[in-house]
Amino acid sequence: MARSLKKQAETFIAAWKRVRVGAGEAESVHDVRVAARRLLAAIGLIESVAPKVEVGRLRRHVQTELKRFALLRELQITPGRLTEFVSDQTDDEILGQLTEHESRIRELVLASMDNRQVRRIKKDVSEIAKRLVEGGKRKRETERIRTHLSSSVEAFLSTASVMRPDDAASVHRARMSLKQLRYDLELAGLLLGKKTYARLAASAEKVQDSLGNFQDLTIAASEVEAISGSREQRLSQQIRMSAAETIVDRHDIREFEDELVAQFD
Repeated sequence: MARSLKKQAETFIAAWKRVRVGAGEAESVHDVRVAARRLLAAIGLIESVAPKVEVGRLRRHVQTELKRFALLRELQITPGRLTEFVSDQTDDEILGQLTEHESRIRELVLASMDNRQVRRIKKDVSEIAKRLVEGGKRKRETERIRTHLSSSVEAFLSTASVMRPDDAASVHRARMSLKQLRYDLELAGLLLGKKTYARLAASAEKVQDSLGNFQDLTIAASEVEAISGSREQRLSQQIRMSAAETIVDRHDIREFEDELVAQFD
């Protein structure tokens, strides 16, 4: 578990540095956010299995960095998702405004990035890993990992059961709980050596892509509305209709839910 924590932290820090070197390009911003969520998943697992090991400060540092890139990531996704809907000069103007807005936010984000935060994270990870090693193997460790994973499964199934295409918030909640579940499955598979968990994590990624398409389009519609006001209701409505269509057929999600129930019932 200590090795896993260190590896996730190293991956996150490397991705964080690539954002700075790459001037905040979209791919590097995406990578650092994924790495941050994986690191948070490792922190959550440690808290469940070794509750006496304090991880709160590290979690706060990582969450701060995750939030830093949130708006920038949304703005970087939006122009690309809008190109298929652009049909006239007015749409082109909106696209141009969004691109300019992304550029301004990117400059602000890059200016706010501070190596001191990364040093804090490295220090916290080193201290936590040391305490884990000193603690040795704890009783019922495997059972606690499985209990933690079962909680993630239940959280996803609960949010997925109330997800509706006409309710963006419900889809977002399901997507966030699915991300948590996917990273927990990956970690549990690594720690327990269970290939079944790795297979379920791969299935989760496919469902996540479907929900991610919905999220990207919903954000794009919101950004259009924020910039154009009532001038471009046609464009935003078209985007929202396309978003709803991406999850109306929930066949892949139902299949994944069945896999989970079969494994964790």
